[in-house]
Amino acid sequence: MKLPLDGIDIAQVAKALAKVHESAPHTGRRTLAGIARVFDYARVKGLIDARRPNPATFRGGFEHLWGPPEPTTHLRAVGYERVPELYGQLCDLEDMTAAWCLRLLILTGVRTSNALYAFDEIDLKAGTWTMQPEDMKKNEKMKDRPKFVVPLVDEAVAIVTTMRERWPAGELIFPSDRHFGKQHPRALAYVLQYVLGVEASVHGFRSSLRDFLGDRTNVEREVAEMCLAHFAKGVEAAYRRSTALEKRRIALSLWARHVVGEGEADTVVPFRQASA
Repeated sequence: MKLPLDGIDIAQVAKALAKVHESAPHTGRRTLAGIARVFDYARVKGLIDARRPNPATFRGGFEHLWGPPEPTTHLRAVGYERVPELYGQLCDLEDMTAAWCLRLLILTGVRTSNALYAFDEIDLKAGTWTMQPEDMKKNEKMKDRPKFVVPLVDEAVAIVTTMRERWPAGELIFPSDRHFGKQHPRALAYVLQYVLGVEASVHGFRSSLRDFLGDRTNVEREVAEMCLAHFAKGVEAAYRRSTALEKRRIALSLWARHVVGEGEADTVVPFRQASA
């Protein structure tokens, strides 16, 4: 049923969004915000009476129908101490392309979509993975940032090399095993949660990496943050232009040695004994 904008009230908006809000509250709120912007635009342009309340407003409107948003919870992560055990289990899943992809994600600290849909941005000779800013995160602010280069450790290079040999004609490095197209967005979560039986988030491996660098190495804080593509803001960002590529390569090498179970003692931060 088609209705003019000035004929739509809050009850009709609530009815239209009832099912989506019930099944996915966060999506419902985002959709509501989009509808509210349409009404704001129409009011500013004089298409509807500017004195008419916006029927899709949350504060003072839908907050009384839907209640307050659910509190934000952190994604559950695997403790870095357990990562070598899980990585070894992934290495045993040689026939699952998604397991290889999850191994690369763990080693590099990249986001799920970047790992799943990686293609020719990886330079094996240089040991680098160049990402366009718009591919790194769905954030409008990212488009103004330069390309981000992820250093690849030897283990990561070996993974990509194996996949290119397995799928020589494929565009994607980690295509679906079934139809040679894109992997399902939850393919890595399936491997972690159902194949390995781990109740944690794939995204949480970024936290595992960050905790390891902070707890067990001498890596500078800003370098550790850059490993996750977290950059300085404000005045600091205006002066800090370098991406510390080589320092990040060292940091990820320490992480890789831990993940594959090599040289843990070399990564521990030495503490000075207090003088008597």
